[in-house]
Amino acid sequence: MSKYVNKEHTDWDTILPFTTFSYNNTVHSTTGETPFFMVFGRDPTFTIDRIIDPTPSARKTDIGWFKESLTTTLRDVWKQAAVHSREAQANYQKKANEGAAGSGIRPGDRVMYRDFSNHKGLSRKLVLPWTGDYRVVEVNPPKQLFMTGKIRKNRRESSI
Repeated sequence: MSKYVNKEHTDWDTILPFTTFSYNNTVHSTTGETPFFMVFGRDPTFTIDRIIDPTPSARKTDIGWFKESLTTTLRDVWKQAAVHSREAQANYQKKANEGAAGSGIRPGDRVMYRDFSNHKGLSRKLVLPWTGDYRVVEVNPPKQLFMTGKIRKNRRESSI
């Protein structure tokens, strides 16, 4: 849209219907279909279609058959779109997780804890952000349970 609006950006509302129509008639990678087809169960009729074949269909359409056909078509398209969407989500997740590594923390490891609490009246530059010398007791991703080496009763749970 930015390529078609004027310099003052005052005519964007005249371009919006064309942009919406284009968006609704573009196949989406997640569903594998156009939004128009998923809503109406058919592809849109373009002006060029009317120019090439201006005569409407001469046959009579049985309304019951049309409803059944439309319902069946939409149901099939929605099922296919759901399958395609799940596959796309799996691909997106696989791509997002590429190269991701776990924290590598194991029970028995010694760790320090990042303290995000607000220290009112103290300079943020001078406050030490890391506390303790903790021993990891349990690792249950994404949480780790650890306790101090000095006081066994002081337990703290953290998400890493």
